[in-house]
Amino acid sequence: MMSSTKIGLDEANLPAGLRIYAVGDVHGCLSELRNLMDKISVDIHSRPIPEYKIVFLGDYVDRGPDSNGCVQYLMDLSNSDPNIICLLGNHEDKLLKFLNQPMELAESFFGYGGRELCLSYGVEIGCSSVSPADVRDELVHALPSVHLSFLSNLKTHVTFGDYFFVHAGIRPGVALGQQDPHDLIWIRHEFVNHKELF
Repeated sequence: MMSSTKIGLDEANLPAGLRIYAVGDVHGCLSELRNLMDKISVDIHSRPIPEYKIVFLGDYVDRGPDSNGCVQYLMDLSNSDPNIICLLGNHEDKLLKFLNQPMELAESFFGYGGRELCLSYGVEIGCSSVSPADVRDELVHALPSVHLSFLSNLKTHVTFGDYFFVHAGIRPGVALGQQDPHDLIWIRHEFVNHKELF
């Protein structure tokens, strides 16, 4: 059962001997992701600690040139190292919803970086006469089933000690155990503008 205690950042603690690396929005930038992982690896080896976790906070896809490569890289990392944790971001959520509702979500999906994602999987969107359902069908065919499974099974949050990791934030005034999963990946202004302790 989660406590309802409010604590400030200067009072928060991790379990003894644990270091966390939290990585935000990768957005299809594979070379930068590899670069960052090299730096984290150097840090782990130069400052040894009994245990570490690398928490990726979502948004692996869209905007950058290699969503496909980022998903494969993170999938391989998390399959080979139990210290790697990948959470769901709103861009993965948008992709999964587009696959189920292409007509309703096409404009927001493509405007969100979905065009770049499609291109990284070899799906061209050039012609305006191509329907969103056709693009969805091509994307479903192009997406490896293991990528779809990986993205569909991402968790919304993880907790270590006093730290609660999510993609977007939490709703003020709601206990952590009662947060709406949609808020964890989509909330913005209510979280960012909140000045009190949560």
